[in-house]
Amino acid sequence: MASGGRQYDIVVFGASSFTGQFIVEELARVAGEERIKWAIAGRNMEKLQEVLKKATDNLAKDYNNIPIVIADALNEESLNVMCKQTKLVLNVCGPFAHLGENVVRACIENKTHYVDVSGEVIFLENMQLKYNSMAKENKVYVVGSCGFRCLPVEMGVMFTSQKFDGDLNSLEAYLSTSGPVKYNTSTFESQVYGFQTRHELKPLRKALFSSVEYYKPQHVVKAKSGLFYDKNSSKYCSSWPDAYKSVLYRSQRFLYENNQIRPIQCALYVCHDSLLIIIIFLITGFIMNFLANFSWGRALLLKYPGFFSGGLAQSGGPTESQINNSAFSVNFYGKGYPSRTKESEPHEDQPDKAITTRVLGPDPGYLTTAICVVQAALVVLKENEKIPDQGGVLSPAAAFRNTGLVNRLTKRNLKFEIVDGEKAEDTTAPDCPSIEKTTAGATSLKSKTSVTPKYKLDITG
Repeated sequence: MASGGRQYDIVVFGASSFTGQFIVEELARVAGEERIKWAIAGRNMEKLQEVLKKATDNLAKDYNNIPIVIADALNEESLNVMCKQTKLVLNVCGPFAHLGENVVRACIENKTHYVDVSGEVIFLENMQLKYNSMAKENKVYVVGSCGFRCLPVEMGVMFTSQKFDGDLNSLEAYLSTSGPVKYNTSTFESQVYGFQTRHELKPLRKALFSSVEYYKPQHVVKAKSGLFYDKNSSKYCSSWPDAYKSVLYRSQRFLYENNQIRPIQCALYVCHDSLLIIIIFLITGFIMNFLANFSWGRALLLKYPGFFSGGLAQSGGPTESQINNSAFSVNFYGKGYPSRTKESEPHEDQPDKAITTRVLGPDPGYLTTAICVVQAALVVLKENEKIPDQGGVLSPAAAFRNTGLVNRLTKRNLKFEIVDGEKAEDTTAPDCPSIEKTTAGATSLKSKTSVTPKYKLDITG
């Protein structure tokens, strides 16, 4: 597919990272069908060769001849060389607050599209403030947070709003996981830096969102706070302190200011069967929030990530068994007006019409992240005429609202479905599928009847 003087369609930068291995293998699975040329990139040739060797072993197909580009996030010349060879850079090299900006700038200057898996709020909003105009001028799309943080939730909100017959006013999203969901210590490190820089967000947002007065909802829905029990799911819940709120706000604001689409009030919660787990989740969050203010505190957090994450972060990342036996679901409970009006006109009726939808998928941190970011990259390349503004720094829902991304995700093992409130339908077969490796190394779909099924994927990390 590569043309116009570019050797590759996609280069995976940071491919030798723990997450990078999963993304390389997911891209390898779909590259033939999508007819794309791709390469991997990073600092260390030996480690990159090992990535391709693992992909060859895991997928039972030879990928050792996939091209390798040597590039360093701290070496601008090497980044320019990399960007000039490809149409799109898929960036997995974090922490993004330290290593991401050079890559974004090099992509824009060399007219190369960019997607990443960042969930770092300060980085994402900074890139929009500093580079949105430049990206528009060069007709380059920069779309961050295309992994599990935050693409499934973003597209789940869009799926729900598009299926709702009326004007959706508010939406509550409840994340549940099954199995031993774990993540690598590099993810924990990014969380620490997020807590460290949170005080910078207020002046940043004042500069970023100063141009237009934002929409004020007619019927305000107050988000729940603290710890509570949710009767719908029969689980204990707490607010979801992550990048999702920031990314959703940017999307809702973009759609309001550019498409006159009424913003949705969104609240996000994390749920678990165990009250103890939720209490540990809250306590570790408070501790991280406090310790990240001090250099000695950050050193302590980074020295003992397993302890301060409540056992979620582990050196070397989760095991193959832990990944294969993990899954997630996000339930969306929406309420809105049965009628439709312009966003500037008040409703005469009450927002009492309900809809319930759900997004299901495999292990969130690695399998779902790989599926989401690879498909996001392919949409940027193949459906860019459906993405607004012919360029810019965009959040996922702002970029992909009118594309076929949801359909693409369902073909790769995610599921979007209406549970209640509108005509029952979903975007996949009736039973949520799981991925298994065939003897030939390809992937096949096998039905599971569980609501939060376990997914199997032969892979080593």
